[in-house]
Amino acid sequence: MDWVAIAELVRPRGTRGELVGEPLSDHPERFSALRRVFLNAAGARREVAVLETWWHDRRLVFRFDGIDSIAEAEKWRGALVEVPAGERWPLPAGRYYHSDLIGCRVERAGVAIGVVTDVEEPGAQSLLSVRLADGRQASVPLVPAVCPEVDIAGRRIVIDPPEGLLDLDSPEVE
Repeated sequence: MDWVAIAELVRPRGTRGELVGEPLSDHPERFSALRRVFLNAAGARREVAVLETWWHDRRLVFRFDGIDSIAEAEKWRGALVEVPAGERWPLPAGRYYHSDLIGCRVERAGVAIGVVTDVEEPGAQSLLSVRLADGRQASVPLVPAVCPEVDIAGRRIVIDPPEGLLDLDSPEVE
C-alpha cells in the first residue's frame, strides 16, 4: 500500500497527550474531516482514531485516541501522520498531484518521447520536466493546449507542443 504524509508531529502539547503537527498538505480543510490516520515512527505504523484537531499559530494540534499523557505523546515526536494514497484530498478537474505525474510516459503523435522526471511550480502554471528519449531534458507547460490528455490511470500524458518547444533545452551536463 502507498502512503501519503499529511503532517509531521513535532512535539507534545499540554498534559492530555496532544501533539503539535506541522501540516504537509496544501489542503487545510482536510484536517477537520480526519477520523483515523496512521502514525509512522521510523517505519513502524500504528492506526489511531483522531478525536480532535484544531489550528494554533499556523500549526495543527492533534488529539488521538489512546495517546493521553505527555509520556505517551513524547513517543510520537517526529512521527509522520499518514493516510493511504487512495484517501488523498480530491483535486478539482485539471489539477494533479506531482507524485501522480512523475514517471508518466510522455507521448507525441502516438509515439513515446520521454518520461516525466519532476514537476516544477515556478509561477501560475506547472512545468513538467521531461527526460526525452535522446537524453535531453525538456520543460513542458502543463496546460490543456500543450497537454490535451493526462491519463493518470494509464500513466501517460499526450502532448501537442508548439513548434520548437522541445528544441529549447540543451543536453544535460553531468
